[in-house]
Amino acid sequence: MINVIEFNNETKYVSDFLMLPTKLYSKSNLMEDKNDVKKILLGEHVLSKYFKVYKFIAYKDNIVSRTIYYN
Repeated sequence: MINVIEFNNETKYVSDFLMLPTKLYSKSNLMEDKNDVKKILLGEHVLSKYFKVYKFIAYKDNIVSRTIYYN
C-alpha cells in the first residue's frame, strides 16, 4: 500500500523530499538546486510570498514519489 502524506515543515519529510533525486540520478545528472528547493519547501525563498505551496511525499517501504503544487 502506498501512503501519501501532505506535509508542512516537518524535518523528516523535508529531508526525504530532498533526498529522493539523489537516489534516482547520478550527481552529474541532478538538475535541481537542493538549497532552492529547500527554501521553497520551508517558505523561505525570495518569491515565496507570492504563492502557497502544497507538499506531498509518498512512501511504500521507501520514498516512491514526491510532488509540489503551487497555488
